[in-house]
Amino acid sequence: MCRIFFAPGILDKIALHSRRGYCAKYKEERVGMLFGRWVKGAGYRVIAARAYKGGQRKRTWFTFTEEKRAYRRTRTLAETLHLRFLGFYHSHPEVNGQKSWGPSEADLEWFRNDSHSPLLFIVGIGDNNGEESHLAHNGDGTLTFRWRGHYYRFNARCKKHKAQCHLYYG
Repeated sequence: MCRIFFAPGILDKIALHSRRGYCAKYKEERVGMLFGRWVKGAGYRVIAARAYKGGQRKRTWFTFTEEKRAYRRTRTLAETLHLRFLGFYHSHPEVNGQKSWGPSEADLEWFRNDSHSPLLFIVGIGDNNGEESHLAHNGDGTLTFRWRGHYYRFNARCKKHKAQCHLYYG
C-alpha cells in the first residue's frame, strides 16, 4: 500500500490554489508541483507544493505546452529545495453540477506515460452548503474537508504500487 503524508499547511496551500481556479470567471483547472522525500518503510512525505503557471488550461483539462520546460522547472525547484520532485497535482472543478473527484481516464493515461512523476494527485472541488469541517480520512484513502463554502476531496495514485494511495495529514 502506498502512503503519502502531507506536512502541515501543504493541503491548505493546494486547496487555496485550486479554489482560485474554481472561483475564476470561467472555472479552470489549476496545476502545481509536489516536492518531498521517500521514507523507507513509511511512504512519501510531501514537504512543499508550488503552483505551475505554464501550460494551457480550460474548464475541464490542462496540457503542457512545453513539457521539457516543465520538467526542467521541476528539476531546478527540487535542487533549490533539496527535495525530490514527487509529481504534479491538478484540480477537477465541478462544472455544471458535474463532479469529478478522482483521476479521469486521460489523467491515468498521461500518468502511465510520464516517466518523471511517481505520484498523481487530484483535488476535486465543488460547492457545499457553507458548513465547515475538519479534515477527514476516508476508508478509500482519500481526504476530504469543507472550507470557505467549498468541498475538497484529495485523491492520489502511485506508480510504484499501481494503486490509489492512502493520504495522511500532519
